Amino acid sequence: MSEVFDELECKRLEALGALKILDSASEQAFDEIVQLAKTVLGIPIALISFVDAGRQWFKARVGLDAQETPRDYSFCAHAIQRPDEPFLVSDAMQDERFACNPLVTGLPFIRSYAGFPLVLQDGAALGTVCVIDTRPRSWSAAEVDTLARFGRIVVGLLEQRAAGLRAEILTDEVASLSARLAQKRDLLEDMSRVGQIGGWELDLASGELTWTNQTRLIHEVPDSFVPTRTSVLSFYSPRDAETVKQAIQTCIASGDGLSTDLPIVTAKGRQIHVRSHCALQRSTSGKPVRLLGTVQDITIEHQRQAELTAALSKADRALSDVSAYQAALDKHAIVAMTDARGRITFVNDKFCEISGYAREELLGANHRILNSGTHPPGFFQDLWRKIAGGVPWQGEICNRAKDGRLYWVDTTIVPMTGPDGRPDRFVSVRYDITARKATDAALADALQKSNEATVAKSAFVANMSHEIRTPLNGVIAMAGALARTQLDERQQEMVALLKSSGETLDRLLSDILDLSRIEAGKLTIEDQPFDLRQVVAGATDLMRLRADNKGLAFDVTFEGRAEGQFRGDAVRIRQIVSNLASNAIKFTAKGRVAVTVGIQEGDDGPSMLEIRVSDTGIGFDDTVRDQLFSRFEQADSSITRRFGGSGLGLAICRSLCEMMGGSIDATSRPGEGSTFMVCLPLVRAEQPRAEAPEPGRLIRHDDAEPAEGGAPISILLAEDHPMNQRIVQIILEPLGFSVTIAADGLEAVEAFRTTHFDLILMDMQMPNLDGLAATRSIRQLEAETNRPHTPIAMLSANAMPEHQLAAIEAGCDLHISKPVTPESLCAGIDALMSVQIMADSPGAPAEARPLGLAQ
Repeated sequence: MSEVFDELECKRLEALGALKILDSASEQAFDEIVQLAKTVLGIPIALISFVDAGRQWFKARVGLDAQETPRDYSFCAHAIQRPDEPFLVSDAMQDERFACNPLVTGLPFIRSYAGFPLVLQDGAALGTVCVIDTRPRSWSAAEVDTLARFGRIVVGLLEQRAAGLRAEILTDEVASLSARLAQKRDLLEDMSRVGQIGGWELDLASGELTWTNQTRLIHEVPDSFVPTRTSVLSFYSPRDAETVKQAIQTCIASGDGLSTDLPIVTAKGRQIHVRSHCALQRSTSGKPVRLLGTVQDITIEHQRQAELTAALSKADRALSDVSAYQAALDKHAIVAMTDARGRITFVNDKFCEISGYAREELLGANHRILNSGTHPPGFFQDLWRKIAGGVPWQGEICNRAKDGRLYWVDTTIVPMTGPDGRPDRFVSVRYDITARKATDAALADALQKSNEATVAKSAFVANMSHEIRTPLNGVIAMAGALARTQLDERQQEMVALLKSSGETLDRLLSDILDLSRIEAGKLTIEDQPFDLRQVVAGATDLMRLRADNKGLAFDVTFEGRAEGQFRGDAVRIRQIVSNLASNAIKFTAKGRVAVTVGIQEGDDGPSMLEIRVSDTGIGFDDTVRDQLFSRFEQADSSITRRFGGSGLGLAICRSLCEMMGGSIDATSRPGEGSTFMVCLPLVRAEQPRAEAPEPGRLIRHDDAEPAEGGAPISILLAEDHPMNQRIVQIILEPLGFSVTIAADGLEAVEAFRTTHFDLILMDMQMPNLDGLAATRSIRQLEAETNRPHTPIAMLSANAMPEHQLAAIEAGCDLHISKPVTPESLCAGIDALMSVQIMADSPGAPAEARPLGLAQ
């Protein structure tokens, strides 16, 4: 009896565990049932209880604080022993089973109990719906019936839960089976592609013919090609087509498979040889239903077979002069013959020379004597299976000489058939390719080292860019700040030269960094909507000022439909226009520079953006035209001395054009000017992009006004470098800003915790806590204390896109690249104040803030 009880208890606990209800969160349906039971029956305590191996746990309870009690104290543990009827106790103090129960003698002082067992369809009694009174009482039939009704409702909920869990399991199993089926299908497709074996199926009832992808590749048909019996036979010559037709009819009639090796002409006009195999598939009633077959391109094999056949024919004729035959082979080739069991029956002198074995050691030995262990066992199994089937084999094998030296041979093995038509010996012809393999390995090693060197160089250039930009920040920023002070004419000239030199060095660093990222494959092209006219104007407006300073006319023309929204990389297009216009101005002493923008609309595909930049400058001849787009190249060596520059700008323009699928070219004549032409494919955007708030119109920095109440705009500057601290102070304090310095990220977070700031300038690289971590901490403090959003700009020499993206993701509103100038810093602050004004605007969403960078 005990064994039967144990088995039932195990099944009950297993069913309870499968339901996943123990220790689950409260659910409204169960809570409403116990509340209703308490109210309807007028009982102080109502429970939905589940009995585990050592406890009773309450899914829903009213009138009782405990979540669970030991099973030994449980009335419900008795109730589930009699699952066919309610379990009733009128007075627990008078019942010897419960008189000493701690739940009777102590809280909650149970005196009467009624429990309805919760029994699932499979017979498992999991627990009870029970009501408890602290006074003795007799349970009426109506009360017991009401409790039973509640119990059946709970059982219904449990059955629904079990059905849902079973459905989840079945869903998971179906998904798993579908995934495994897809993997098998992909594996079969991969195997077909690797083995270059296509498949086909012909439904005999409907006549529908289906090809696999590999079959379509072999026949070189377009995607629109629909294979049919007629269209397939058109690949064969009329005579061969009739042969195939007769073979298929014979296969259907007899049920025997067919195999053909015939030439075809592909859809692209190439003649190849294909081997086809076919088998008939019948229904359960024996009726033919479909043909299944494979097709394989054996052109190379056919050619090799023909070549080998010709070679063997010549060898047979040469056997009449054994000495001459052997001498010729010994000079150029390694020749051996083996019997059907792989034992060596003949070797030439070249074989002995390269293997190090004497002829007497080799004859009669198995060819495995040369096994180097380099190839897996399956390699030789496939080789043997092929030649044993009468098919020649060709490949590269690594052998081991007698002295342990490894050598590689290009091997061709030809099976020779005996009187019964089966291969009974094999002739192998080998060529020593050890030197070539060594060269290939050396080239691969050199390529790897070259790639590693490129990566190391890119990392070095990026690091040096950061290190150089930090002191360069001081040069450019101080020159800009100094230019704002009272200077005499000579001092203004010196400051202008200093600023121009710093900006030239900054452009050179940017060009080198772009080139490094292009070489390392880290420069990516964006695909975002942009306004073409705004992008070009953004580049040409600045160039117009430079042209005016040189006394040059500067014209910008938009032809035809060269306006509107397009998709592409606006930053890189602006960079190309800026670079070409800057070069035109630099190399033009007098006359004009013209920028013309046109759009050639495509019928179905993308439009073509055409940008022409013309000048009346020094020009160049055809001999230097091809050098213009090479790195570190200019028309002649004197240009660098006369005009400056690194010779990287046009090389970067060409790389950017090619990455965007376009091209760049130039025409010129010495002394008559030049014209550079850029063609880029662009797709018009479907909807115009909403214009972002234009920064720079909300505050004035030349005479910044105090905030409301007369207080200046307060700025927290997190910067560890004393020079950079002083630079920002010198630029901003004369403009009426209040600047507080934090020497690292920890100080910045602590200052923000105790003091209000209108905006924050955050350096990226700082000791103790870097700028990214400090920004995240400040955003967390805002969330925890419900403080308003404080605009933050990352002020950093790390100017690569990944650094800018990291700043925005950390919570910054802006990234201002060093070196800074008074103009770029003020423009950045202007944009940050735009962020604050947007955040303070009524109805503005919390995330409505511009993200970007200030160069």
